[in-house]
Amino acid sequence: MRNPEDDPFGGWRHSGSITVRENFSTFCALVTEAERFERERDYDTAAIYADIAADYAFSHHPGVFASSRLERLLARIAGNCIPPFRVTQKKEAERQSSPQRILHVATGLTPIGGITSLIWRWIKQDSGRCHSFVMTRQVKDEVPEYIRKAVANSGGRIHRLNRQAGGVISWAVRLRQISAAVDLVVLHTSTYDVIPLLAFAGVERPPVIYINHADHVFSLGVSTSDVLANLRESGLQLSQQRRGVVFERNQLLPTPVDPRRRVHQRTTAKRQLGLPEDSIVLLSVARKVKFRTVDGLSYADVHLPLLEKHKHCLLITVGSGVQEDWPEAVQRAQGRILALAEQEKPDLFYEAADIYVDSFPFVSNTSLLEAGSYGLPLVSRYPFPPGCEVLGADMPGLAETLIRVGNIDEYTAALVRLVEDENYRMNLGDLTRKNICESHVGVNWQRSLEELYCRAIGLPRNRELSSFVDELRIEELDMFMPYIHNTMCDGRVRELPDLLRSRLRVMPLAQCARHWFNLSKGRGVGRWVDGMPYMVPEWVLCRTRALWKGFLSDRLPAGAKRK
Repeated sequence: MRNPEDDPFGGWRHSGSITVRENFSTFCALVTEAERFERERDYDTAAIYADIAADYAFSHHPGVFASSRLERLLARIAGNCIPPFRVTQKKEAERQSSPQRILHVATGLTPIGGITSLIWRWIKQDSGRCHSFVMTRQVKDEVPEYIRKAVANSGGRIHRLNRQAGGVISWAVRLRQISAAVDLVVLHTSTYDVIPLLAFAGVERPPVIYINHADHVFSLGVSTSDVLANLRESGLQLSQQRRGVVFERNQLLPTPVDPRRRVHQRTTAKRQLGLPEDSIVLLSVARKVKFRTVDGLSYADVHLPLLEKHKHCLLITVGSGVQEDWPEAVQRAQGRILALAEQEKPDLFYEAADIYVDSFPFVSNTSLLEAGSYGLPLVSRYPFPPGCEVLGADMPGLAETLIRVGNIDEYTAALVRLVEDENYRMNLGDLTRKNICESHVGVNWQRSLEELYCRAIGLPRNRELSSFVDELRIEELDMFMPYIHNTMCDGRVRELPDLLRSRLRVMPLAQCARHWFNLSKGRGVGRWVDGMPYMVPEWVLCRTRALWKGFLSDRLPAGAKRK
C-alpha cells in the first residue's frame, strides 16, 4: 500500500475522474457537430470543427488518446473534396527502393523548441537525401534561418500552405500535390492538425511516418500513418495500448542529438555567467509551464533543503521565468535561485552546470539529452504509480544512468550525494554522455533512421480506420492528466470559446460571422471592435505579413538584422 505522505496526487484522483468524464462529453459533442456539418455538405466547417475537437482533446484530456470516429470523419471529407493521388507504377517502384526525397510537414515552428531542433538535426544528419519542408499553419514567426539553410543545402524547398488563398481543405489539396513528387513523408505536425489527415487519406499516397513527439496527449494521425515513430519506450507502449497501433507499425526512433564538444571549461563558463567558480550549479532548462506547483510545493521550494545545507550550491532554471509562487523560496535561498527566461542557445549554461535537474511535473526529455551529452549527471522525479510511465523521463540510452526518484526525500538525498561526492558525479556524467552517444548521435542514430525508412516503405499502406474505438477509460494516468497537462505555452488554459475564436480566420465567411456574433454577444461595442481582426482570413493575414516584411527588408541598410 502506498504511503499517503509519498503520494502528492491523492487529491487529484476523484476530481480528475469527474473532469475527464466532462471533457469526454464535450469532445463527443464537438465531433457530433462536425458530423452535422458533414451531413449538410459544409465540408470546410466540418473539417474545422474536427480540428477544434482534436485541439480540445489535446488540452482537456477526454479519457482517450485517439479517435477513430474523428479520423473516419476526416477520411470521408477527403473522399468528397480532395482529388485522388495519381501515382504511376514507375513512381511506386522508385519509392520501394531507398527513399531519396523526404518531405517534412509541421504545423508551425518557433525559434526555440524540441520539434524545431529535431527537424533541423534530422535534415542535417541525413545529409545524403533531399529534404523539403511544408508548414501548414505558420502565422507569426518566420522559418528559423538554420532550418532554411539545412533544407537548401539538401536541395529541398520550403512551402507555407496558409499563404495560399483558401482554407484547410484547399491547403490539404496543395499538400497532396506537393507530396506526389516525394518518396516519403514525415509528419511533425501538432496533434490536432487535420490538414495532413485530409491530404493523406486513402492508400494511394507516399509512405507516411508520424513522429509521436507529444506521446502523452490525444493526437490525430493513426489512420494515415504507415509507421508511428515513438521517441521513447513509454510512448511506444501507450500507442499500442491506448491508440490501437499494431506492433509492426509501432517503432522506436531516438531523438537526434548533436555531439557536444565543450567550448569552455566549467569554471570558465561559470566566470562568464558571473557565477562563483567554486559553486555547484544545478541546472534545469524547460518551458515555463513545465515547472508546476504540486501539493503546495513549488519547484523552487523543493530545492531549498539542499541549498540551505550547502551554501556553495545554486539553482538555475532557464525558461521558467519568475514564477508567481517562487519569491519566498528565492528570498530564503539568498540569491542562489536564478529563474531566467527562455534562451535560444543555452549552451553556456550547460557548460557551467555540475548537475542537471529535470523540470517537474512535466519532464523535458530533449533537455535531459542535451544536458547528458555535456557529461552532466541527470536527476528526475517520478512519484507516479504504475501505468503512468509516459509522465516520466525514459528516453533511449538513459535507463542505466538517469537517477529517477519517487519522493522529495529521495530527490534531496540523490542531490546531496552528487554534491558531496565529486568522483561519483563526474563518473556518472561521463557514462551518461557515452550512453547517449550510442543511441542518439551520428551513425548510431542514422542506423535507427534507416530502419525506420525501411519499415515505412516496406509495409503496405495503412488501412486501419476501425482498429480501435472511442471508449472512455479512466485509469490513474487519465485522472492525473487534467493537472499535469492542461495549459498552453502562455500558462493559461484555453477554453472552448478560445478555440472557436482561434479558428474564425479559417472558417467560411458565413460561419465566421455567425461565430463572431455569438462570441461577442452581450459584451459591448468594445468586444465587437476587438473581434474585428478575426474576420480577416488567415491567408490574407499571412500574405500581408510576408509582403510587409519583404518591404522592410528591402529598405534595411546592408548587414542590418531584420527582426
